[in-house]
Amino acid sequence: MALPRLAASQSPPLFCPSLTPGKHLDTHRGSIPHDAILGLRPRDLVSARFADPARTTPPAQFRVRPASLEDYVRRTRRLVTPLYPQDAQVVVGLLDLHVDVPRWGEEATERIEILEAGTGHGALTLYLARAVHAANPPMPPDLSIEGEEDHAAWPEWKSRRRAVIHSVDRSARHSSHASHIVRGFRRGIYHPHVDFHVADISTWLQERAGRGEFATHAFLDLPDAENHLEAVTAALRVDAPLVVFQPSVTQVLGCVRRVRTGGLGLEMERVVELGVNGGCGGREWDVRVVKPKAMSTTAACVVEGSATDELEEADGEVVQSREMERSGNKKEGDEGWKMVCRPKVGELVVGGGFLAVFRKQRR
Repeated sequence: MALPRLAASQSPPLFCPSLTPGKHLDTHRGSIPHDAILGLRPRDLVSARFADPARTTPPAQFRVRPASLEDYVRRTRRLVTPLYPQDAQVVVGLLDLHVDVPRWGEEATERIEILEAGTGHGALTLYLARAVHAANPPMPPDLSIEGEEDHAAWPEWKSRRRAVIHSVDRSARHSSHASHIVRGFRRGIYHPHVDFHVADISTWLQERAGRGEFATHAFLDLPDAENHLEAVTAALRVDAPLVVFQPSVTQVLGCVRRVRTGGLGLEMERVVELGVNGGCGGREWDVRVVKPKAMSTTAACVVEGSATDELEEADGEVVQSREMERSGNKKEGDEGWKMVCRPKVGELVVGGGFLAVFRKQRR
């Protein structure tokens, strides 16, 4: 991959996803042969050429540099909208990943297993794979990434991995494209850390129920994420984080309701709003299940001055009902439960999506 850019201009760089001998990159200032780029060092200059030898215009010079992961994610061909780089980095941070390099003579340690439901474009898959890259042992010298699956040493190396990403998507087309995207970045440096699967996430987990609680981290990016929370929770280890992406806060509320009504053993830690149009995001939302304190003591009790009634949260915290009325909360079912849903003060960023962070509780 290379990003040629006019040496004497601040125009956006061009993107060359792969360099192949004999091919060329066409620009408005001439054609750049791939052979002229191959072997160059970062920041070297390369001259474009014109097909018409009679043309007297001086050839333009381009400065070449390798494409960064952000450049690659933004510029590769897509079938679905990707999770953009700044948002992918927020997700990686919320998952709180910590890996260590293998030590000489060290016995096998507990494996990090990340469950990604909704592969999509493969952008987050790349960022997750980069985060765990150092945990896995080096590949044998004779095991090339291009033909890894056909090599006899491949199954043995996979069994020794100390970190693996299970990326599951319902669409075979999307999964295949994402695998191609991951393999295409820097000669597939991160591809061996990812196992791609085509399946419904709940069905896929049920088929592996014998493994018990194996996932150390999980991320859901599904339109019906609340319907898969039970299966995903059963696969999580105790205290494992689960991050759920939803386009709207009302969909986050659907997940909160399912966690409470289903008794799933998940504790919500926070809800973070993502940025939009290049914004960094990060505004935290207050999303909780609360109940009027009078209702929690007796259903037959009549309380006067309801405008100032206290509301008792599921964990015992008390909030004022006036605050809930301003935030437009609704009752849930016939039990009198209400939802707190409001931005936490102090942030001014509007967002294009929400990340709900849960953590697996001990039964």
